[in-house]
Amino acid sequence: GKDLKVGFQYGKISSGNNVAPKADEYLAATLGGEIGKLGLNAGYVKADDVVKLAQDDKIWYVGADYKFGDFTVDATYLSSDVDKIKDVKVDDDGYVIGLTYKGAKAAKVGSYGVYAKYYDQGAGTYIHHGMNTDLANDFGKYGFKEYMLGVNYTFAKNIVAAVEYSDFDAKDNYSGSKPSDKTIWSEVVFTF
Repeated sequence: GKDLKVGFQYGKISSGNNVAPKADEYLAATLGGEIGKLGLNAGYVKADDVVKLAQDDKIWYVGADYKFGDFTVDATYLSSDVDKIKDVKVDDDGYVIGLTYKGAKAAKVGSYGVYAKYYDQGAGTYIHHGMNTDLANDFGKYGFKEYMLGVNYTFAKNIVAAVEYSDFDAKDNYSGSKPSDKTIWSEVVFTF
């Protein structure tokens, strides 16, 4: 609908190849909508045989974003039923807070955006983050915290560039180590 959106997914999580699978089957249900400048969303995800956790995972989340002028502030709280990986206790919840200013639009040359997010997520609150950092993805059994900063800019019609910097630390001391990861990532997207 226009004001309320409901979603349901069912499938198999794949890494794009069978060399490094992330999980087996999953189902997800989402609910979201807007009330004026306030956006609200909630969801539930169940994933079977999550490789990094060596067990099934159930995640629920609630989030909100609010637009004021050229700014958007957003926050999400996440909770997982995973509080141990093997015999190691891990954090079972997390949150993400973000602030965005404007945003590059592919059709508008010279448009730009600046954004920042702070993450504090236990290992069970995500399956595979999809961000451009190992700590949030392949080292996922630790959970992670800290921040990401980014900027995007439209150089020419349908040519948008972005640069991101992330500085993440592991949340949990798993197997006697607590890694950290600093990443600079960039891309140029051409749309037709």
